[in-house]
Amino acid sequence: MTAVLSRQLATSTPAIRRAVNNLRTWGSFSPGVHAALERYLIARRAPGGFLLAVLRNDLTQAVLCRNEETECDSLDELVQWLWFYAPDEVWGTFDKVEAWLARGGE
Repeated sequence: MTAVLSRQLATSTPAIRRAVNNLRTWGSFSPGVHAALERYLIARRAPGGFLLAVLRNDLTQAVLCRNEETECDSLDELVQWLWFYAPDEVWGTFDKVEAWLARGGE
């Protein structure tokens, strides 16, 4: 994690801090997925197509966007992490994800 993200994490909500801390110990996400999730949660930066589709709960698009550079070892593992640890307001529907990203400049 970069120094900038670390500073932003320190001022994030407790739910975001918990999610990021659990991300560090959960599963075997690829480094690219791990970094993209951190940037999304902390800095509200849009991830690539695969992860964005998963966050929006768009299985069809997630499968179509998968590639070796961006996919994690297991789609179900990623969804489980979201279900158990990601705050409700950051994932699950197109509208939730767009609202989360739209507040990125706050």
